[in-house]
Parts: sequence; structure tokens; C-alpha cells
Amino acid sequence: SNSMLNHTNICESSKKVGLEPTWGPDIESSDFANAKYVLNFGSNILETAYFMNPMAQRLVDGKVGNKAKVVTFDVRQSNTAGWSDEWYA
Repeated sequence: SNSMLNHTNICESSKKVGLEPTWGPDIESSDFANAKYVLNFGSNILETAYFMNPMAQRLVDGKVGNKAKVVTFDVRQSNTAGWSDEWYA
């Protein structure tokens, strides 16, 4: 049915619409391993499941291994915001 709503057409569709004009085809290419400064706007990377788990591991590796500074802008203090070097609500 065309009126069926599920995770893919609610969450994934907006992700694809935003990623393509910004970074190109549906590719998540965060290079946390070489980053020195990471700005995170409302993404709760450390709690989100599905496609974000590998990204969470790369973020942790970048912060620990590369000493990247992580700054999160989020209205709530999520696990990611609390773990960040700086958090702004």
C-alpha cells in the first residue's frame, strides 16, 4: 500500500534527500580518524541504532586515537552530548 509508513520511508528518505545534494550519492563519509574537530548538530551517534553504529565506533576511534575535539549542539543532553568535549543546548 502507498499509505504504509515504516522506518525506511520516514527516516531514511529524509537522510537520502539531505545527503545527495550535500555529499553526493547515498554515502556516509565521515572521516573521524583524521578529524581534529567534530561539530555534531543534534545527531545522537552513540545511541542511535541501524546505520549509525559503525559511525559511532569511528567517532570514538577518532576522539581516542586522534585526539579529536567533539562539540555537540543538541537541545537535550543525550549520551553523545554528555560524552562530547563541549555541549551547547
